[in-house]
Amino acid sequence: MLKTYELQEGMTPLNHLSQGPGNDKLRELLNWHLEEQRKRRAIKACSETKAKMDELEKELSNIVGLNDLKIQLRKWAKGMLLDERRRALGLHVGTRRPPHMAFLGNPGTGKTMVARILGRLLHMVGILPTDKVTEVQRTDLVGEFVGHTGPKTRKKVCYQH
Repeated sequence: MLKTYELQEGMTPLNHLSQGPGNDKLRELLNWHLEEQRKRRAIKACSETKAKMDELEKELSNIVGLNDLKIQLRKWAKGMLLDERRRALGLHVGTRRPPHMAFLGNPGTGKTMVARILGRLLHMVGILPTDKVTEVQRTDLVGEFVGHTGPKTRKKVCYQH
């Protein structure tokens, strides 16, 4: 049985075969095997995508209201998961700009809950290394004197990594 033989540089056994006439059958077999591997990865990515979307839907069903936010989170998730499937198929995927956001609102309106769900979503699709969300207050980031804000913020960010 052939095993996966792809180096980090994208080299395959095909790159190492000489162009001689005796290697045609081997080249054909290797091409077939590589194509089968791509298909298996694509099928696996599709099933994983379904499970991830189901998990996100479960998270979103716990939120009362905020329908516009739910729609936006679903759009982001579908786009990111589609990119993941494309990568599994070996297709080129451009870099996606991560969403920048600020959670504003009165106490008890779900800002932290939404941030946690977004953290899990970004971890689920491989953008973040963990699903941990760090909660900070203004006083954790803003310094008391000129020049203190940068180091204070950097300390909080670096501490989490």
